[in-house]
Amino acid sequence: MKVCDVTEFYAETSGGVRTYVEAKARHITRRSGWEHVLIVPGSEDSVESSGRSRTYRIKGPRIPGCPPYRLLCSRRKLRAILARERPQVVEVGSPYCAPWLVRWALRGLSPRPALVGFYHSDFPSTYVRPLAGRLGPRLAERAEGLAWSYARRVYRGFEATLAASPHVAGLLADRGIPRVRRVPLGVDLELFHPDRRDPELRRGLGLAPGDVLLLYVGRFAPEKGLATLLEATPLLPPHFRLLLVGGGPWQAQIAAFARRHPAVIVRGYEDDRKRLATLYASADLFVAPGAFETFGLAAVEAQACGLPVVAARGGALPDVVSPAASLLVEPNRPEPLAAAILELAQRDRSALGREARNHVAARFDWAVVLDGLAALYEEAGASGRGL
Repeated sequence: MKVCDVTEFYAETSGGVRTYVEAKARHITRRSGWEHVLIVPGSEDSVESSGRSRTYRIKGPRIPGCPPYRLLCSRRKLRAILARERPQVVEVGSPYCAPWLVRWALRGLSPRPALVGFYHSDFPSTYVRPLAGRLGPRLAERAEGLAWSYARRVYRGFEATLAASPHVAGLLADRGIPRVRRVPLGVDLELFHPDRRDPELRRGLGLAPGDVLLLYVGRFAPEKGLATLLEATPLLPPHFRLLLVGGGPWQAQIAAFARRHPAVIVRGYEDDRKRLATLYASADLFVAPGAFETFGLAAVEAQACGLPVVAARGGALPDVVSPAASLLVEPNRPEPLAAAILELAQRDRSALGREARNHVAARFDWAVVLDGLAALYEEAGASGRGL
């Protein structure tokens, strides 16, 4: 079985989609007779091989306003790769140019692979509506409706559309997208573990013994609820510190805020998974203020490291956080967010941390998740159509 991923949501400093694709590639290539191919845009054309896994980069332009992402633009190059590789299953992980290029590239190729789409980004609500909303609520509603019409055109063309959470699966079904299958993302429970807590790291960040370290990991972008988190931070006592780890279009705004507020610490994108796991385990609480998550992988990784979570009551976050070890707050309201952080910090954080890890261990172990996905691929490869 050869599985090919095609996505524009993959870059050197991207997050959940890259984690998912790389975990999948490792899992697939451990299975006898399986191969994995990844096709993504890049700054130059290139190909890298590692065992039974290959990564092709096709030169493409940057997506305006969305660094570091690029667009796939060359049907000819994509067709040449697919004709050479002949996968049994192609999974398309972005809704922009990739779905159309893949369909065009596969015309006339026989046998035709099964086509699967993964709805990684709720783009009508996350990007289209807020952007159009600057010109008024009626235009926002109209633009979002048009975006959903486009989404139906994209995803009706797949044998199956994968959704990472019950929230997204229900949303897609309500919007008329057929053949939705739920496939959650997962976490490496050996790598992301509370035992990685490092007192030296905390001292290196300038923390005193009684300080409470809040952690955010993810894109520095408005849809992540960071404005609310930054507004909530000055409302907390001085022994609460906030560590922001990531990068993105709000990098400059966050750096400027940190210069004015010494309680805020900023670190860039962390591409070393072991160091990232140590950062999680060395914090005290995780904060996920965004209301548009389609899964919330960072919140799952944090819980695996024993962190209680304060999360927005929106998107998929209520589906992935432990009800017993988290607090949900209304999005875009800094005062309730600060109050929830204070409340959770005053509880028995060790007990909450054990509950949080048990919650994700029972639901989001990568090994179990990816075995289920492999079974779906086998079904797709055997049937060709009609998953």
